[in-house]
Amino acid sequence: MLDILIAILATIGGLIVLAVVAMLTAYFLLSRRLTIKLRQTVEEMQSMLAQSHAVRSQNSRAELSNPSGIPPMRIHLRPIETVSWRDRSLADRIERWLLAHSFDKAGDFYIPEMESEFLRVYLSQDQYLVAATRYQADGTEPYVEFCFDLGDAVRGGVSNPPGAPIPLPPAAVGAYLHGQLSQDFELLSRMWLQAKELVDTHHVHPVSKSEITSFFEVAHAAQMDSRIAHGGITEQEIRSSLTAQGADVCESDIAEIQKQWQAAIERHLLEYSRRGRNEIHSGREILIVYDGSQSSYLHDRIRQLFENAKDTDQELVRSMVAELKILLRTFSPRDAMARFRPLLPESLRYELIDQIQEPTAADLYGL
Repeated sequence: MLDILIAILATIGGLIVLAVVAMLTAYFLLSRRLTIKLRQTVEEMQSMLAQSHAVRSQNSRAELSNPSGIPPMRIHLRPIETVSWRDRSLADRIERWLLAHSFDKAGDFYIPEMESEFLRVYLSQDQYLVAATRYQADGTEPYVEFCFDLGDAVRGGVSNPPGAPIPLPPAAVGAYLHGQLSQDFELLSRMWLQAKELVDTHHVHPVSKSEITSFFEVAHAAQMDSRIAHGGITEQEIRSSLTAQGADVCESDIAEIQKQWQAAIERHLLEYSRRGRNEIHSGREILIVYDGSQSSYLHDRIRQLFENAKDTDQELVRSMVAELKILLRTFSPRDAMARFRPLLPESLRYELIDQIQEPTAADLYGL
């Protein structure tokens, strides 16, 4: 039953999160390129600055070298008194339209895990449609989404997110409509009508005002759990999203984005293992392997382990790495790593320290 649920979630997905993934992926790529340029500039300046200034510059570069390009694995909606809109006139116009079309205001919220993303949420009087005017700190104007509850943590809906979001899966119940409301306000009517048609043709669950926060939080968690089970974001999704935004994407960009996803998933899964956290606190390096683990990521981690080992026969290292590649091509990631472990010399053998089942089955190895 769990496998079926995960498959459904992976196919249908959460409309909200797909747009967030695309925008944050684009942000990550841009940040990475800017970081490289900034690092070069700072290094040229270091020889001209006093030692104290140089230390300060190094600290700044360390912060810039780890941009946050991955959506949080969990979010929480926190109520606030009111959202401070950059474009107040557009937000007010959207509100007047929604109130005139049988929506009631349900509250203002912010998402602390998403760096000051704000929402003003409305609920239709029949409680089948949730409308949200969303505002991002770096956005030029708010955008709107009409969402509904399809059950089992699955959401559908229609929205006009900025940029070029990741294309929806074929079976998704929803759509993205392109355009800015400041340029085409009639877009709001078209989105609403399309969302109402989807509600009329699907089995939709009503949402009460008291369920607003969980409506978004549960949908986000389900979508991210689906991402975790499949190892994050695919190469094709990265290419499609960034190419649509006019970005030139190279293989190293894709590999770096996927590496960041793998590391973020590992950090999240570590929260489900007390033993793993204790090992981390004691200074030990942990490798978490699940069936969504990418072979290239596992290969690089093990190769690095071998390279860091003292007095290791390099010929042995090369043969072991070659053997690992074969196993990763032949078996699932968990099975491959379990089979590879007893083949290693004792001095290089990683230790199974824990196994978890939620949010996905995974093995934790101490390196």
